[in-house]
Amino acid sequence: MSDTSLPGGGSGGAIYNDGVDMNLSICGSDLERNSIRDFGPAVFFVVDGDHLSGKLRMVDSRVVGNTGGGGVWQTVPGVSILDQTPREFVNTVFEP
Repeated sequence: MSDTSLPGGGSGGAIYNDGVDMNLSICGSDLERNSIRDFGPAVFFVVDGDHLSGKLRMVDSRVVGNTGGGGVWQTVPGVSILDQTPREFVNTVFEP
């Protein structure tokens, strides 16, 4: 549930991807201190369609100090992704 008293957008403080048959690779990135109203303070990644073909991959990155949003689909701090979506996290730090 979003807080309508807050200004700004809804989801994906740093990166917002929502579509069909897509992959997202984040390499060597610092996603810090993003703030949102709804989902994915740092990353919002949702693959639509019948076969949910897509993957999130993060390598050598940091997701730290991102705030806001609900816990829906947030399997690691700062990232909203559907449970059934494949993901790979290599040498990546997640801190609230």
